Amino acid sequence: MSNVEEDEVHPNTQAVAAALARAGAAGQVHELEASTRTAAAAAAAALGCPVGAIANSPVFLADDQPVLVLTSGAHRVDTAHLAAQLAARAVRRASPEQVRAATGPPVGGVAPVGRCAP
Repeated sequence: MSNVEEDEVHPNTQAVAAALARAGAAGQVHELEASTRTAAAAAAAALGCPVGAIANSPVFLADDQPVLVLTSGAHRVDTAHLAAQLAARAVRRASPEQVRAATGPPVGGVAPVGRCAP
């Protein structure tokens, strides 16, 4: 975990913290080491919490439209179920380039709040 001054925090982290504060959420945003970015188990270990307490926000393409899905770190997205819920013909995981184009941050840095696009 990083204990850095606010002016040293990544702008994406600042945007997430600001969005949470505007929504009235209590708590503190922690910036973790890069090695935890794509592994819920590593993030949970760094924070000392269960894997299920980690929120994953993977991006999928539903009929080629980006969709951000929120799930716990202990679960995987059932793309067939997601397609049915969205009435989509096809759902697939977005590539790293598609994630960045849709959200701004790279894979592992996509937060469930503070997005500039839905």
